[in-house]
Amino acid sequence: MEITGCVEEAAAALCLPRDLRQIIRTISYDSGDQEWYSTCHDFQEPMPGEVFLWALRLIGWLQYNYPQGPLSQEVSCC
Repeated sequence: MEITGCVEEAAAALCLPRDLRQIIRTISYDSGDQEWYSTCHDFQEPMPGEVFLWALRLIGWLQYNYPQGPLSQEVSCC
């Protein structure tokens, strides 16, 4: 599964409010550190606290369900 699919799955599982869907595009995965993260702090305008909390929720869900990244749940055949 790609990063986008994982983040969409997390958003659906956590019932992310539709008006906060823009945060999805800020979530990524660092394969070197094996950590999910958000770049929401890169926005020019200040983000409301609610957006920051949702970013943390999404990251926590992703880190728990995909600790080794978006490909961690795929099964190798060989």
